Amino acid sequence: MIKKFVCVHILKTAGTTLRRNFLKPVYKDKCLIEVSFKETNKKRKDGKRKRKLTFENQVYPPDYKNYDVIYGHFKGDKYAHLNWPMFSFVRHPVDRMISHYYHFNKLNIIRGRGPSLIEFSEKWKNHMTYILGDISRYEFIGIVEDFDKSLERMCDILEVDCPINIISRRVSRSYKPEQISNDVRKEIEDMNAKDMELYNEVINKFN
Repeated sequence: MIKKFVCVHILKTAGTTLRRNFLKPVYKDKCLIEVSFKETNKKRKDGKRKRKLTFENQVYPPDYKNYDVIYGHFKGDKYAHLNWPMFSFVRHPVDRMISHYYHFNKLNIIRGRGPSLIEFSEKWKNHMTYILGDISRYEFIGIVEDFDKSLERMCDILEVDCPINIISRRVSRSYKPEQISNDVRKEIEDMNAKDMELYNEVINKFN
């Protein structure tokens, strides 16, 4: 039985579902949720401090070695020194990018400002490759498009009971698929060639 492991979460890959319905119920207070948002000194209009998404030079949480699971938004090599088995999930790069864009830019889109989808995609291109690093180091990488089977395999490897009747948020959308033209999807796919290669490699291993 795998006692301790690291779970690397890529943005918009069913993280809420995995965390709320599996990791926290099964591992409870032995599950450390690592955060990737860094507080800044700047404040919003409502008085709260702005939070900046960062993946570089994060400090290690106190007593992190005492947990059984470390989960969150961080690069795959952050906890490599622990030599714990590593897990993650991937999603089709184009769908992940579009979901990422609409989730993080909802207010800007409504107000008619902010980056375009293509501009945003250029900034965040090949994000899965950047976060995961060498995928040969992972015990298992699941697929969002086949989430139920992926979770079953992950549970088998961990030798824990797989939760049932999970209500997944992985297919929730803040946009309509028909809003995105085939030309735009192709352009996003081309600029994320490394992520496409990684995704296809994971698919082949999964099958």
